[in-house]
Amino acid sequence: PADLKSLAPDPKFFDAAADIDPHLRADALLALAASGTDAEKSADLAAGFFQSPEEEVRRAAVRAVGLLGSDGSRHAPAVVALLEDRSSKVRRAAAWTLPQFGIDVVARHAESLARLLRYSDREGGEAIPADVRLHAVRLLGSLGERPESVALAADLARALGDPDARVRT
Repeated sequence: PADLKSLAPDPKFFDAAADIDPHLRADALLALAASGTDAEKSADLAAGFFQSPEEEVRRAAVRAVGLLGSDGSRHAPAVVALLEDRSSKVRRAAAWTLPQFGIDVVARHAESLARLLRYSDREGGEAIPADVRLHAVRLLGSLGERPESVALAADLARALGDPDARVRT
């Protein structure tokens, strides 16, 4: 990730983002987003941590990008990919973040979200986790009667036959 010091009003505080302690890194990313300092650049910095080996840092990074709203929206494809992260906490953070970019961004990624509903169609036959399918249904449902949602009616209908009751309801 890029140099946080170039953004920070107090460079010492943002040294924490480079610290080996994942708690400090996570807190620094969230603080940076909350500070409102150069939102687009902050979003880029946070997105640089999406592949961190630490769950807490990935989760904070995706939430930080969401806190920046539309300024973080160019990272929507990476946020959609995080809906399949190995951590359920990161997946939930990604599901919270995507609508923070606005309904138009959710609509642009409707096809990717619909693919998440195909629980048995994943490469190698591995099922997509139920919480990911649930988030996808909720996000697609938020589109209402927009053309993107109507075009994916078959995928939404498939969710009614999902083996997990949470996804069906």
